[in-house]
Amino acid sequence: MSATPLRLTKEPVSLRAVIERLNRKLAKKQQSLHKSRRDGLYFGVDNRLNTVVQRGITREALEAMAREWGALRPWEEMTQ
Repeated sequence: MSATPLRLTKEPVSLRAVIERLNRKLAKKQQSLHKSRRDGLYFGVDNRLNTVVQRGITREALEAMAREWGALRPWEEMTQ
């Protein structure tokens, strides 16, 4: 039985890649993420109804959402 090595550093994943991963997951529910031009925060849109379903999503909330939905693995970290 061989032991797997411990990861001491996390693999970087760009913010753009995390958003694309989340959008692929959200597409199954006919939703998507967009970035506001005014304040730089993100918001969720229901594509069927063409309505905003969530506002004011920060980068920290995006990372938490990505981890919760499996779009960001434990050994990955979101970078700029």
